Amino acid sequence: MKRVVVLIVALLIALGAVPVGMEPFQIETDTGLPNGINQDSSVLSSASSSGMTYTSLAYMTQSVQSQTVQILNSYSNPTSHSGNLDFSNYQISGWNLYNITMEITSINAIAERESTGVSASTHIDIVNASGAITDVLYQAFYNQGHNGKLENYSLDYRAPFYDSGLGDAYLVIRSDYSDAQTNQTDYLTPFSQVGTYSTVTDDCSSQNVILNANQPYYAVFDGTALSGFYAGGWWFNTIYWRAANTLGVRTGYHYRNDPSMVYWYVYQGIPAINWEADFRYTYTPWNTSSNTAITYSDPSSVSLTGNSTALSGMSWIFTDNSNITSLEFDSNQSVEITYNVTLNYKKEVSTSSLWKATSSSQDIDWNATSSISYPSSAESKYLNVTVPSSWSVTGLYSTAAPSTNHGNYEDLSGIIRCGNLENDTWTLTFTSRNYLTGISTFNNSDDTEIITKSRIDVDIAINSTLTEFDSDSVSTGTSNLTVQYQGTTIWAPTNQSVISGSTHYLWDVPIASTHGLYRIEQFWSNGTEAGYRTKEIILYYPTTLIEEQSQINGFTESTVDISVDFDDSYTPQGLDGIFANVVYSFDGGANISLVDQSGGTWTASISTTGISPGRYTIIVYAEGYALENQSTTIDVSLIHDTEALTV
Repeated sequence: MKRVVVLIVALLIALGAVPVGMEPFQIETDTGLPNGINQDSSVLSSASSSGMTYTSLAYMTQSVQSQTVQILNSYSNPTSHSGNLDFSNYQISGWNLYNITMEITSINAIAERESTGVSASTHIDIVNASGAITDVLYQAFYNQGHNGKLENYSLDYRAPFYDSGLGDAYLVIRSDYSDAQTNQTDYLTPFSQVGTYSTVTDDCSSQNVILNANQPYYAVFDGTALSGFYAGGWWFNTIYWRAANTLGVRTGYHYRNDPSMVYWYVYQGIPAINWEADFRYTYTPWNTSSNTAITYSDPSSVSLTGNSTALSGMSWIFTDNSNITSLEFDSNQSVEITYNVTLNYKKEVSTSSLWKATSSSQDIDWNATSSISYPSSAESKYLNVTVPSSWSVTGLYSTAAPSTNHGNYEDLSGIIRCGNLENDTWTLTFTSRNYLTGISTFNNSDDTEIITKSRIDVDIAINSTLTEFDSDSVSTGTSNLTVQYQGTTIWAPTNQSVISGSTHYLWDVPIASTHGLYRIEQFWSNGTEAGYRTKEIILYYPTTLIEEQSQINGFTESTVDISVDFDDSYTPQGLDGIFANVVYSFDGGANISLVDQSGGTWTASISTTGISPGRYTIIVYAEGYALENQSTTIDVSLIHDTEALTV
């Protein structure tokens, strides 16, 4: 009978275990159960609890099209070319701009500034006078390795006396300083009487002046048309060109007393006559075939660097895990870069985890939940959630559609990347190995293993085993154990730390305990892994079965009466039919029930009709749910009954 009852209980457990799907599960937070365990009252075997809180990373992008940045030099430092991209307007509160990807459309030459680079402290001059007086000055420039289009040039002059009625001096660019036929620009007459140095600039960008590669050109002060006048003394126009006493590229002059323009001189020789005029010009490197600025197909052509790193190709990536506020560019040539840019942002997001065991020894279900809010300007939106490698992802759900698997995720070796996300709370679902691999129970007094049942007066040692994937012992986390009877927790010891893959509890079964089916329920977690297992044990009352007679003499063709007392020796009390069932077997025959006489007394009257004389055994079996099974043997001797002898 006991086996029948146990089978019925097992069937009830199987019927009550409702499978959980892949949707996120919910955990009740107020259960009243000890030690933080949550138990689903509708399932006979389940547990759940919170896990570790992870720091996940939310990502988003913005793209901006058809942008330009210029890398420029200056007259004050013509060898340094720099440009800055300021991203202060693209900063988003709470987000880090950690990556910028620039797709380059073109790199074009733009205006390059050059100068003779002198620190002018004096001057060279033209004086409208007779004799060995200069009437033409020139300064060499350019001689670059590429063609160029002259945009403008400028210099500083001073004229303490200047009267255009005495003729004008002209400013012009020539390819041969001595030959007016090689003028590259129109004549300019910018001079007037000024007592301090004044800047004159010729914007010749519209004149389409092309400077040939590897050839010098000359800025020329042509004063050959100047003349003087006499007014009680001679007056002559005088022009000073700012200069420095240094040996430069080539600075020269012509004397008025050589009208045939045969003899020309250079300011060089002894240090006292080494002069270099202050001259500044702007040109654009030029492609004479297309009549456009030079286009560079590779940034290395102009030694382009971004944030001090040499750039190559036409796709540039800049990364800074903190935050990018600007990019600094340098080159050896002034250029304008046209580009499209993708701005990549990230921010930390808190991801809480929950685990649930739906049945003993089965895989563990995990939820990892994150709430995300993206700005309206966000384009590509995704979330990286880092989880233990032992978790297998099964779905992605949102609070807006909790029953629909979003599905747009991929497992990148422990990092789950979720894509196409909207502002919502998102939950990833996983399954993981059950790390609680065994619960064993033992009689604490003699270490014999208890498989399914034990006397109620035995203290029970409960030993559990926890193992990793590779069969190594678990060494972290804490274990929670409870013992339940009919849905009520009757023992909840203090949580234990796992030592070398084991936990050990000693259940001192209380004296007043009720016999029946008990469930040992244990769960373990270290925040990232979990285990859950249950074990059912029947605690039974010890019993006695005592026969009234162990030997009976009887007759054939009659009856034999037997009587036994079946008692619970723990409470103690006699065991009636409410609790027990008592049967007998005569000489190996079928089991036949005894009659319950109450108070634990059971009787039977056994017919001996048709039975031959001899010795026989009657075996009595007594059993009941959560009772110690008993049996006893009664020996029977049968003879024929005879009539009295008449003499």
